[in-house]
Amino acid sequence: MIISQVKRWFYNIDSVSLSLLIIMMMIGAVLIMSAAPAVSERISVAHSHFLYKHFLFLSISIPLLLLFSSIPNSYIRYIAILGFILLFILMCLLPFIGEETKGARRWIAVAGFSLQPSEIFKAFYAVIIAMILESEAIWSHKYMKFLLCCVLHSMVILLLIIQPDFGMTILISAVTLSQMFVAGLPWLFIAILLCIMCFLGVGAYLTLPHVTKRIENFLSSGSGGDTHGYQVKQSVKSYIDGGIFGIGPGEGKVKYLLPDSHTDFIFAVAAEEMGALFCIVVVLIITAIIIRGFFNILRLKDEFARYVALAAIMYFAFQSIFNIGVTLHLFPTKGVTLPFISYGGSSMLSFAILMGLYINVTRSNKTLHIVQNIHIQDNVIQRVI
Repeated sequence: MIISQVKRWFYNIDSVSLSLLIIMMMIGAVLIMSAAPAVSERISVAHSHFLYKHFLFLSISIPLLLLFSSIPNSYIRYIAILGFILLFILMCLLPFIGEETKGARRWIAVAGFSLQPSEIFKAFYAVIIAMILESEAIWSHKYMKFLLCCVLHSMVILLLIIQPDFGMTILISAVTLSQMFVAGLPWLFIAILLCIMCFLGVGAYLTLPHVTKRIENFLSSGSGGDTHGYQVKQSVKSYIDGGIFGIGPGEGKVKYLLPDSHTDFIFAVAAEEMGALFCIVVVLIITAIIIRGFFNILRLKDEFARYVALAAIMYFAFQSIFNIGVTLHLFPTKGVTLPFISYGGSSMLSFAILMGLYINVTRSNKTLHIVQNIHIQDNVIQRVI
């Protein structure tokens, strides 16, 4: 019975995307095994410190991905509401109980691990926005759902700015705006919201010192003497040193030079040790997941499923593009992980939930269609006889 249900589930889901996601996890594990010990050595902790944590979260994320890809759709809303409320409360408490790192309070210490509530929050928040956007019939005015989304999003932005986490603010805002656009948000409203986001961006540049430094360093082509300028220089150099085929697994030097070589700059480690050809393969895998995602979204008729799937793919696409772009000095440095590849437990859990939801809501009814076709054929045969 269980085996038949598993077969039916696997036959109905986008098994290609699931396989590509598992491959990304395996690639990440290999790269972490190379980069993490160097980081551990630099900060004088146990050799297996980051390896242990990464593989622990990996062992949790794979079952979590499979769980969210198979739970009944009727449960998704209830789980999302519960997760949203719990994590929203944690984000409210961050200024008081959060760990301060580099002037920001974004993490909570739990049993020796640091969890970032906003990372996991974005997965459940995407479902809440989808629930609001799909329920047009209950609103007295057709634009009321957009107004509610904006009010709720303003509260979320406020909590993120208090931390502060400007990068997460931009990311969540971009994905939420994408959901609202697909739901029919008028162009005038989109223009207004974009102006507000630009205004907040200028405000962050003028008032947040770390944002100012990163943007100025980016505009000066990484010529500044700060840590971020140094990291960008070493990252770009790793692509040159790696060439086409790389200098060999474990033989790289950039991981000893970059403080964030196992997180933000993991792709630079891949470029140096595995070469440009390997990086192209990884980019093709990411591109295949995104393209398949958009094709799956286009065939969805259920609005809730469409908004949830869109959010998951947009988060995956934005973070992948931004992370790789930072290592090539195409964007200002920001602590954005490469999904399923970078070290980061909160990010791993978040994307396990997001992509599990994506696979869930894009499931087809191929098994049902086959059964229906068999019944039709039986009826035709009986009539002929």
